[in-house]
Amino acid sequence: MCIGIGIGCAWYLFWWLVDGGVIPKLLPTGCAFAGLGIYVLVSALRRGYFLRVQTEREVRKIVFAKGADPERIEWLLNEAKRTFGYAIKSEVERTRGPYR
Repeated sequence: MCIGIGIGCAWYLFWWLVDGGVIPKLLPTGCAFAGLGIYVLVSALRRGYFLRVQTEREVRKIVFAKGADPERIEWLLNEAKRTFGYAIKSEVERTRGPYR
């Protein structure tokens, strides 16, 4: 939606530059929505690592930070297995946004 608003405002701004006239005060703000929308779209589509936790009642997905190191994640899983005795099936998987 942000991208649509921004593109509409940019289109209006383009024709304003061609034809002249009075520019509405909120038009530049509306054009900024295009940049915001593109940023949100790109960050939603970035991939990252996650941990799928399965209990008797449910399955949950825990997402790691974007810059997480896969070797550090493997170390964490091995530590959890060693310390708590959890049954862990380890597969390095990458998420595909948006995260849910």
